[in-house]
Amino acid sequence: LAQDISRAFNDIDELQRIGQFTINISGCMNACGHHHVGHIGILGVDKRGEEFFQLTLGGSSDQNASLGDRLGPGLPQADVPAAIRKIVDTYLEIRADNERFLDTYRRVGIEPFKGAVYGAAVGAIAGRRRGKQQQAQAQQQAQTQAQQAQQATAAQMDGFRKAFSACMEGKQYIAKF
Repeated sequence: LAQDISRAFNDIDELQRIGQFTINISGCMNACGHHHVGHIGILGVDKRGEEFFQLTLGGSSDQNASLGDRLGPGLPQADVPAAIRKIVDTYLEIRADNERFLDTYRRVGIEPFKGAVYGAAVGAIAGRRRGKQQQAQAQQQAQTQAQQAQQATAAQMDGFRKAFSACMEGKQYIAKF
């Protein structure tokens, strides 16, 4: 696989245009190749007795370390060099002036690359799925905040009732809120 990718990227001028860029390959879940911290990570996986490769993007082991994000379903070995080509071409199209791949990825996220590799429909579906997940999280957060507000209001009302009762009995009551 490494040789196939190397053959696909043998133009020195293109490599200079690409700039700082890492591809880390691990053949199994032991992750000896540290695929999870490569700008592009490639992990060999077994799917029902067939070898596929899972791609991750955005990993880094520098001072701003990050684990790569899974791009999508695993690909057969024959499709991986073309997928890497699509990722690199997308990067070169959308990067700002001489921006490194990792900086571009952190700026734009995974969707442009996912769409380039798997097609616009898959990228759009993933975007909608992420949007639905974010919406569900926002609804959950709003419900939690509403419950907390209800509990705080109930506590305040309890304090007011105690203060009012104490006042009616001629006693002093200091409410704590």
